[in-house]
Amino acid sequence: MYNKVEIRVFGPRRSGNHAIINWLAYQANSKIHFFNCASNRGHDPYKTGKSRGDKYHDDLQVCFEQIPNLKNADDDVLSYWREVDKNILMYSYEDIDLDKYVKPRANDFPINRKQVIGESDYQIDVVILRDAYNWLASKLKYNAKKYDYRKESVLAPRYKENREIRSKMPYFDTYPGYREDAKVLEGRTYINLHKMVNIWSSHVRAIDFPDEYGFNNLVFINYNLWATNYHYRQSLIESHFKPCGFEFTDQGKDEIAVRGGGSSFDGHNAGSSANDMDVLNRWSYFSHNKLFDRIFEFYPTLGDMSRKVFGNVHLQDPDKGDENVITFMP
Repeated sequence: MYNKVEIRVFGPRRSGNHAIINWLAYQANSKIHFFNCASNRGHDPYKTGKSRGDKYHDDLQVCFEQIPNLKNADDDVLSYWREVDKNILMYSYEDIDLDKYVKPRANDFPINRKQVIGESDYQIDVVILRDAYNWLASKLKYNAKKYDYRKESVLAPRYKENREIRSKMPYFDTYPGYREDAKVLEGRTYINLHKMVNIWSSHVRAIDFPDEYGFNNLVFINYNLWATNYHYRQSLIESHFKPCGFEFTDQGKDEIAVRGGGSSFDGHNAGSSANDMDVLNRWSYFSHNKLFDRIFEFYPTLGDMSRKVFGNVHLQDPDKGDENVITFMP
């Protein structure tokens, strides 16, 4: 049970995790044994992660080992895939509260790491993060295709109790026109706002203090820069992954990830490539939405941390007749 390279990937959902993972796979020098969305509680990634036999994209099939679902696999099948030597083992975590689950087990995550993962010559921990404004806009806009959330909103009867006691929606307030603002807060995640904020914030803290989380050779991937800057992407590979045999080609950058539901706003259709998606202006969908603004009023540290990592974010006041703009300063 040996891994030449072991890569753990952490990132809040709607942060471009799948797009970046696919892009990394294209830069790799061999097929990747990949387990997607492993248990956030630290259980065995081989059993809890979604095996990446890529059925949706022919080109990606050459990048990932076609591993069967091992959740209920026979012992001999599970043992084979665990024991076989691997050039690259990658497993990912999405929407994990790093303070709650990883930090307390900083040197043993997943649980019994050496027993379930084995020995690795080189370990890399990747943290993917997007600025809070565009991330939150994508979270709120996202509609899970396999659930009937399209007609749900913050006004739905099922959330009446939450609105009244504000246990999960502390930002909710009534004012002239609030119903129209509330209707566009679509998606299934906004009711867990406090949980979402903690998850995003924990990733920022992990970037600042990687040793406290047991991270090895931390690579922070700034999604804003990754999505827009060729030289930034090149530097990521040259500085952090080339010693492991990766070669920068930038192949896969303009592909929309099928896994993860595609874009919250464009689905799997954005012209012909991901380059056509305006990923740094998702916030504008909520630019005149006072409920969206109140989220940052109730969680001021969310905006503060975002500015610290991504630079100055400025939303001008539409009530003053200003055009809404958002700027990212390097």
